[in-house]
Amino acid sequence: MTRAATGLLSEVLAETYFTRLMRWLEERGSQPAQWRDAAFLGDRILWLTASELAELGRKTIALSDRYFERFTRPELRPEGARPVSYLHIAFPDLVLGGDTAPGSDDAPGSDTAPGGPE
Repeated sequence: MTRAATGLLSEVLAETYFTRLMRWLEERGSQPAQWRDAAFLGDRILWLTASELAELGRKTIALSDRYFERFTRPELRPEGARPVSYLHIAFPDLVLGGDTAPGSDDAPGSDTAPGGPE
């Protein structure tokens, strides 16, 4: 039950984030040039182990944490600051070959794959 509820919540959040992203993409032409130029959207395919993916997540959150306090403390917001949705999304890409069962010894990027770190 908890797993299903967590999964549903994740789906609703992803849909909400992407609805907001689509709104930005539709309306960015009417936004000031400095904001159009500063905003970014892109992707990279990285070959990572599960532990490297977890580390990347921790480091990404740590980097954005230096700005997070501004959410609850408006006095810390510099002149001209706007709310920005910064999405951090990373997951095994099932289309590009990340579909091997988790925990199997032959899983791409497995920490225990032959010749890998012990």
